[in-house]
Amino acid sequence: MNLKFSTSFTVYPADANNMFPMIFGGAFFSQLDKAAATAVKRLLYDSETCKACVTHKFEGTFHKPTYVGDLIFLEAEIVSLGKKSVVVEVKAYREKSPGSRDLAADAKFVFVSISHDEDVVNKPEFLPYNNHGLTL
Repeated sequence: MNLKFSTSFTVYPADANNMFPMIFGGAFFSQLDKAAATAVKRLLYDSETCKACVTHKFEGTFHKPTYVGDLIFLEAEIVSLGKKSVVVEVKAYREKSPGSRDLAADAKFVFVSISHDEDVVNKPEFLPYNNHGLTL
């Protein structure tokens, strides 16, 4: 079972907001969410009961700004697994020089399984998610 996933990305000008050269928060959030979703996808490769999950809750903190040209390392880890929900913790580190990493952001995502039953139109079955320790 895969419980961890690591990836990285470089902040490009297209990721910056009007406070150039700082990254736009939405672009950063997108990268965090993709890392969490990939960790969940890897966890569910062999699942017979769940083939699809969606992000349901997010709680995170941006600790340090990141800028165009920064290299960002993301580490995602499954920290809780319920019957129909998964909690993933993601940590993002910015690297300004080799071997020098600072925590730039951390987040927890709650994913819930959804129904793919073709007879149910626009009615995903959201599943229990209340006991994950998130304050949202």
